[in-house]
Amino acid sequence: MNPKYPGGIAGLRTRLEAEGHKVEKKGKRYFVTDFEKQLFKKLV
Repeated sequence: MNPKYPGGIAGLRTRLEAEGHKVEKKGKRYFVTDFEKQLFKKLV
């Protein structure tokens, strides 16, 4: 996730978690975990 997007990490995290994604912090960086599974579920 890029902290330069509008709303920063906090805003992105809030929106992604509202959509059902999980956000994890690894070191100084944040990652959306298993987003491929969420995409597949929504397409089916």
